[in-house]
Amino acid sequence: MCNFQRKDHPGITCKISIISSGKLLSEKMPLDKKGLCIFHSRDIDFKLKNKFDRWLDAMLGQSRKHVPDDDEYEHRLVSGEPGPFVFDLRGAYLIGKERGSKETGKVTEILIRSIEFEYDTEVKLDYAEIADPLRIENCQVKKGILNFKHTIVNAELFITNTHIGTLSFNDARLNGGLLMRNCDLVNYAEFGGMVVRNVFQLSDVHFKTHAFFNSTNFACESVLIENTDFLGKAEFGLATFHGDVEIQESRFDQLLSFSNATFKGPVCFTGNKYEDNVQFTSNDRSNRMFYEEVRFIFIDKFSEVQQRLIFDNVNYYLISGPDRKELAALERRNKVTVGAGCIKYRVQTPLIHIDTRDVTGNIARELAYSFTNYFTSSTGSNLGVEFVDKRIDSLSLFYFTDEDISQVEFKRRLKKAETGYWDSGPPGPDDVEEAEISRKVDNYVSKYAIMVKMAMLRDRGQWSSIDTKDVLEAVSFTGIDKRTMELNQTINFYIDIMKIRKIVAQANSQVNIAEVIKKVEFKPKVQPYSEADFEEIKGVLTRLNEAELQELRQDLVVLPADEMDFTAMEKISLRLNEFAAKHGVSIVDGIASSAIFEILKAIMIG
Repeated sequence: MCNFQRKDHPGITCKISIISSGKLLSEKMPLDKKGLCIFHSRDIDFKLKNKFDRWLDAMLGQSRKHVPDDDEYEHRLVSGEPGPFVFDLRGAYLIGKERGSKETGKVTEILIRSIEFEYDTEVKLDYAEIADPLRIENCQVKKGILNFKHTIVNAELFITNTHIGTLSFNDARLNGGLLMRNCDLVNYAEFGGMVVRNVFQLSDVHFKTHAFFNSTNFACESVLIENTDFLGKAEFGLATFHGDVEIQESRFDQLLSFSNATFKGPVCFTGNKYEDNVQFTSNDRSNRMFYEEVRFIFIDKFSEVQQRLIFDNVNYYLISGPDRKELAALERRNKVTVGAGCIKYRVQTPLIHIDTRDVTGNIARELAYSFTNYFTSSTGSNLGVEFVDKRIDSLSLFYFTDEDISQVEFKRRLKKAETGYWDSGPPGPDDVEEAEISRKVDNYVSKYAIMVKMAMLRDRGQWSSIDTKDVLEAVSFTGIDKRTMELNQTINFYIDIMKIRKIVAQANSQVNIAEVIKKVEFKPKVQPYSEADFEEIKGVLTRLNEAELQELRQDLVVLPADEMDFTAMEKISLRLNEFAAKHGVSIVDGIASSAIFEILKAIMIG
């Protein structure tokens, strides 16, 4: 009698020895020095000497020799009594046929080949340890169960060209990896709580019902699932993937769930068919599922995704840029859902909430886009803005970048860019490179158009200082109160300019132009010239009559498109001095013609 006792149920001894004593095996099994049978002994020399491989073949061979009647089979199945239909190898220690020296390290595979079970059969390997590579091939166990619960396999495990009823690797330790190829799983398959190292590969495997990989630890270099059909649910809840993961050209007829899973390495989904929902969701804000690049490669995305890909509370930004565009196209078809908890980008600001109405909401959006364009063109780094919630009375947005920088550095760059944005003006005389001129023109015109809109609305009584403050929330990283005051002053400046333009354009206006010009204030963040020059030119203009102002404005309007035509600028400067002399005003001296031109243009054309 074998002295073995099961780990899970102490007191329950070896049942293989009962089979031997009952003569279902051809001879009585040998025992080692510790009183353990050939199956449970861990003495390798003893097992090799007594030809362990032949005993294993003899054990499995009983299925061909003994055909019980229905009553006998049912009794053994219910009672758990060992027999040819319950191969109780729980706690066994399996080795190959040969074992080389320590120097050569040569071992022989444990080979289970061409076994066909005609009746419901269970092979129990719970708590067993398999020392050498195990290969199961060309077996037909459609009505049977292969049970590897809590089994330790220290070398490779291959299962090929085999049909299995039910397969369980729950809590197994597959230290050499698992490779399954061209297999059919008729009933459910369990891999829950399993630890697999080295490699995990499923190729041309067909799961006829559910497959469970919940809490599995894929501590292997790679996971490959290819050309595999999951006709039932495929659940990878709480699974951890440490290496590369590729799932390609496979079919999922029911739910595919990665709920609370963790991908520590790159992952790629290629050309799969999803008939039901696919869940990438996490309930833990400290674990956002993805930690390296994620790829979704579609051959025909609209036919491959029949239901919906659902993302929630994951690092969505790690999905490659081109693939995010594909997912965005699916999202427009309601085939992708990206939850609010997703981190779409590598670095992003907290949500910015703005109180708005129709007009202010539109201008706030324009201002945010204008700022992102300035940031990108002036720093060379990408900056985007996303509007999360758009309502009549509120707006929520955040800025983001895929640059590999810290949150602190991102905030510093935003602050610096905000100051630069408001300080920036049009191209100056020193700007000669075409790209730089174009950049400054684009940025200035974008900002200028926004401020003019505010001024026009303010002039019609549809804009207030509070509206200015609300809108500035969209671009506020250095403090909003001072910026609001400055922008309101700029709005008033543009209102004054618009009034002058209106007056100058009307030949018989009764409004005192000089009085309006006097109210125009110098704005250093708007104009590229000194305050002293501005005030001097403004003083001359207040002394001119309506006809002279009209004539000056006409000269400004007809100036050639090339604003660097210094000859034309000089003529305007001379004309201004002529009018000044006519009214007994000191001739403008020491101010460059280009500066005179810019000041006149700002006041009289805007």
